[in-house]
Amino acid sequence: MGVFQIGDTTTGTRNYDFYDGIDYFITPQYAIDKLLEQENFEGTILEPCSGNGRISKTLEQLGYTVYSSDIREDEDVYGEKGINCMSLKGIQANNLITNPPYLNTKKLLSMTQHFLTLADKKVALLLRLAFLESQARHEFLTTSPLEKVYVFSKRLTMHREGMDEKDKARGKIAFAWFVWNHDKPSNTKPIIDWLF
Repeated sequence: MGVFQIGDTTTGTRNYDFYDGIDYFITPQYAIDKLLEQENFEGTILEPCSGNGRISKTLEQLGYTVYSSDIREDEDVYGEKGINCMSLKGIQANNLITNPPYLNTKKLLSMTQHFLTLADKKVALLLRLAFLESQARHEFLTTSPLEKVYVFSKRLTMHREGMDEKDKARGKIAFAWFVWNHDKPSNTKPIIDWLF
């Protein structure tokens, strides 16, 4: 649930003029629960785009030790404030789980590559399914330890902070959990599965 300043982002045909300059959407609880039904995480967890802490709090309630931070500095941030995830260096935790900012697709690739250097076991990112596309990401996706892609059969609705999450509006973008595993054998291909 981190942020990026918008301005140098290509957004296609969608109009983002109503945004306040940050890419911040609250992770649906349903999305977190579905990931944890499928994946086990051993050891500590880093949440470097923590936002209001929905992912972190859910993990902590399950007994995980979670290190939370976010680039934002407002009072709603859960964890350490004012920490740019790209400034983190070296192994920070055994695992990393986050819903990163993704409006700027060029920065998202470098961010994903960077996240893999911060954890020594698994990295789970909630991304648009379209992250599987593009020539620019092809080499990374085919050479990185991407183990599983969990596609949401029911499209997620991402709410901006302050929006009513009871709003019944349906999501229009396909999302998936992308899970990298540093212990994945290099000669195996990623598995695609579906979340109902």
